[in-house]
Amino acid sequence: KLKDQKNYLSNIFSNLNFDTKNGFGEGFLSAKLNSIPLEFNVETTYMNQHPFSVVSSELTLSDKNLVQLFPFLGHKLKGRSEFELSFKLPSFLRGYDLTDPELLISSSLKGYEINLPKPFDKTQKDSLLFNLNLSSITNKNILKLNFVYGDIATGVLLFNPSISSGSISLGPYKRLSKLTQGKINITGYLNQLNLSEYKELFITTDSSFNRELVHLQNLKIKEINLGSFTLQNSYLDLIPEKGNLRFLLTNQNIKGTFLVKELIQEGLEIDLDYWRFDLNFYQQDSKNILSSLNEFLDFPIIFSIKDLSINDESYGSWSFKLNSENKKIILKDLEGEYAGWNVGSGGDKKISNLLLKRDGHDWKTYLNTSIYSNQPNKALKNLGFEINFLDKINSQKEKRKSTSTNAQVKIFSRIIPFQ
Repeated sequence: KLKDQKNYLSNIFSNLNFDTKNGFGEGFLSAKLNSIPLEFNVETTYMNQHPFSVVSSELTLSDKNLVQLFPFLGHKLKGRSEFELSFKLPSFLRGYDLTDPELLISSSLKGYEINLPKPFDKTQKDSLLFNLNLSSITNKNILKLNFVYGDIATGVLLFNPSISSGSISLGPYKRLSKLTQGKINITGYLNQLNLSEYKELFITTDSSFNRELVHLQNLKIKEINLGSFTLQNSYLDLIPEKGNLRFLLTNQNIKGTFLVKELIQEGLEIDLDYWRFDLNFYQQDSKNILSSLNEFLDFPIIFSIKDLSINDESYGSWSFKLNSENKKIILKDLEGEYAGWNVGSGGDKKISNLLLKRDGHDWKTYLNTSIYSNQPNKALKNLGFEINFLDKINSQKEKRKSTSTNAQVKIFSRIIPFQ
């Protein structure tokens, strides 16, 4: 019996015939890996005029079998599927050099239901080519793993002894980037990315995998979804920073960074250069967007934007802290600049909040803030009002010899609900 911390081999039987001139004759090897029965054919074969010892088997593995071997699969797998398994070993024949061993696994995965976020999921009826090749680079003490997961992902990972580097290409183009020590570079193309399905990745406390290894490089995503909110044709980069993850998102309508803290409960920081928002596109879904945000958001967001445009009209720069609780969305410490006006705390007024509260199928908003300007004439004109607060001041300018031509208007809003 051979045993490690999680898996063990038992019931090992064999009938092998070997000589150093001809290699293995017909023979077999059987064993149990945990409770999984294994039966192998053992033979010597030639590839490119070089001999190898090949230990091969065809077997059916259920979801329970695989979860025994890989507990992290958990509830993500259901059903059973057929696999081809082979070990390519040195021939051990006289006069031939020893070769590095290889493990090859292949399957159509037909019969498995895989419950992963799109596009990595599949139904039991679908076939999806899965190939895995694990080889040993003996002189460098490195394990090299190559894999193919249909047209969805292909990649190579190096282990020394844990994962040290890798390259993964998503989508059908299979263009692997150069391996870089200490990085797993992911590039390519995704048809869809539903953020709510990936939420678990950011709240997990599993420390078995070092997420600082993962780097995204110009990953193109046709559609990013959060509920009914959608971003089209985006490019995403990821740069780990001291336990945090900094995402860089760019498309025609939005550009900025998203900083995911090591503990997502500490919050998400969003810093946008611009956001060109088409209100007409989302008008009918505005309630669904708020509902999705209310459901998805169970951590604070610190938000800032330098240039907000709605229907091709600039609405200036804004910042706030966003929280969600029960049927409420709260924007705290709301600050903004638009058309010569400032919104936020001013004077003795230290509160600047916006509350969105669900009322049946509707959402009501309650605003408590200050609105002020150092150039009220210009600011009011920007809003379509022709009012001059400085006429009287200008008419008495010489008498008073005043150099001040600015007045400040402060408007403290009452808490008024509006649809």
